[in-house]
Amino acid sequence: MSPEEARNVASALFNEIAHAAGSPTPSTARTGASQSTAGVPTVSLSLNANCSAGGSLKGTFEFTDEANAQGTGKRSGVISVTAKECNVDTGQRVISANGGYTYNFSASFTNNILSSNFVWDAGGTLTWTGGSCTLDYTIEVTPLGRKTLSGTVCGVDVSGEAR
Repeated sequence: MSPEEARNVASALFNEIAHAAGSPTPSTARTGASQSTAGVPTVSLSLNANCSAGGSLKGTFEFTDEANAQGTGKRSGVISVTAKECNVDTGQRVISANGGYTYNFSASFTNNILSSNFVWDAGGTLTWTGGSCTLDYTIEVTPLGRKTLSGTVCGVDVSGEAR
């Protein structure tokens, strides 16, 4: 897989999973909100979504909001998904992605304004007919909106400015 294909695969999977986790109805099997012993609200959802070009994503989404009533504090979460024949365009070909992926994210806010870098860590194993590889990358967005990507996708260094 070429460096450009690796970047396209990372971007396409990120978009598919963000769409699945951010849709108004990410699942028909909502597990509901749970409350931690410390009183920090945590919401857990099941994800069951179709990929835009065919295939599916299934998994879980957990969001923890430690911010106070004024919107100051940390917000974080974990998305764990399994792809089944999720078609993604590498820029040179369409592959049916399979495998398991885990995405952790966190950021701190002051008065509901981002006050630390938003950090998105991705890891997992991507498989498709004819190959497999590892995803291990981080996306960071600064409070001023600068986006950087670091790490590897399929052994290819994808570090640099993100779009």
